[in-house]
Amino acid sequence: SLGFVLTNTFADLTNHTVIDMVRMPALSDDPIPPVTDGPGMDLESWESELDRITGTVRQR
Repeated sequence: SLGFVLTNTFADLTNHTVIDMVRMPALSDDPIPPVTDGPGMDLESWESELDRITGTVRQR
């Protein structure tokens, strides 16, 4: 109905206007610290685990 279309259009316009008014915070220039100081991920072991879980073999 026309009422639904007008209400929906007004709601969308209001929603987009509010989103456009919100400013994203500025990112810091500081470097991002590492997640861990430990060794990196064992990719071969992870690929083997995925093969076991999915029942497939990795494509190379």
